[in-house]
Amino acid sequence: MLKQEDLLEEVAAYLHTYLKAGTMKLDSFSKKIHHQIDDFEKLFIIRFLAKEETKAFVARLPILLRNFKTTTSVQKEVNIAEVRGAIDWEETIRLRSQQNYRDKLTFVTSENRRSYDTQENLVLKESLMVLYHYLFKEPYVARFFEQAYFKEWKELRKHLSDALRQNVYLKRVSQIDVSDRMIQNTRKHRNPLYRQAASLLARYRQFMRGHFDQAELEALLRETFIMPHEVEVLFELYWVIQVMKRHTETSTLHLIDGRGNLVASWEDHTYHFELYHDSDGPADLTWSVHTKELLENENTYTKKLYDIHQETKVLSRHLFNRGKSDLHWQGRPDILLVKRRKETDKIESLTIGEVKYSNNLATVSNGLHELVTYMHLLKDKGAYNEKIDVKGLLCIKDMDLAKDRLDKVEVLTPGKIKSWQNRVE
Repeated sequence: MLKQEDLLEEVAAYLHTYLKAGTMKLDSFSKKIHHQIDDFEKLFIIRFLAKEETKAFVARLPILLRNFKTTTSVQKEVNIAEVRGAIDWEETIRLRSQQNYRDKLTFVTSENRRSYDTQENLVLKESLMVLYHYLFKEPYVARFFEQAYFKEWKELRKHLSDALRQNVYLKRVSQIDVSDRMIQNTRKHRNPLYRQAASLLARYRQFMRGHFDQAELEALLRETFIMPHEVEVLFELYWVIQVMKRHTETSTLHLIDGRGNLVASWEDHTYHFELYHDSDGPADLTWSVHTKELLENENTYTKKLYDIHQETKVLSRHLFNRGKSDLHWQGRPDILLVKRRKETDKIESLTIGEVKYSNNLATVSNGLHELVTYMHLLKDKGAYNEKIDVKGLLCIKDMDLAKDRLDKVEVLTPGKIKSWQNRVE
């Protein structure tokens, strides 16, 4: 039986783009990570903020700031008819002797001036401003505050705003361009406030510029690996990855963050491919049947279905003060592979997958019904399109089957995955 660990071992090399609901854990499964990633900047920012090192620094910021350092310098000024600071009599007498020894109104004073713009303070402020920007001003980051692996930031980020708005010393530090040399120098500082700030800022710049090797990328992604909460979701992603691996080894991975759930894309000389998980797919495809379609023929049964829907709608409004949608049916496939001709941008074929984490006959039979429904009720640009070649995959746990292929529907089980991957059609 395929266990959760087996599923992870199969998909971990590709699952690092998963940013939906899950638990953060150290990934010890993947050997080599697939690194062709679209929107890498967004992925890095979420992973960078999710690192324990980053969260720990901000959590301790109020304590660390107690060790904020400034420098003090003595500044001498010439004052006439007034005294500002301590009088330096030696310098005063020397100046008077040079200018006018009878002058009794000229004084040289010494005043201690505190400087805030030290190298380490400039690096500190730059690092805090980077974190502040993403945690308070970046809409993409804001969508993750409810995720279990990210929700600590809802409280932690207040430390940043307090430091930048209320700390009187930090407010006096200028915000200027900080050089890489300044950062590297500060990484050796004995004070952990500055050393940790410089380390975070260096890591941020390194990845944003793309100045990292494969080992550094893999280390970051393993440290912040997000595993889906539900094994059923992991099983679905397992099959999504198997579909991708069957077609290509050079795909571009997309962030699985709930926006469109495009998992991967690739192309050859003629076609462009897009692979989706738990998604309606591209905008030109729809998976819905409106109630008015039930009236487009004279069939008594479909008219009865329409009457049932309309009466339920009226009763629901009066009994529960709640409306009912005018959709008779709406679906969203677990897996969708779209093959589109590059020259015309027209969809030529679809592979639709329905996944059931089960080998119970009733459950998989229901999955087969859902799969066939998707295959028949898809619409291209709002209309049923019989010209698109449609294939179906029913992905289930291992079980005995009378047949595993019939017409355009194929049943896949983990035990037969290698033979399916290697089969040429």
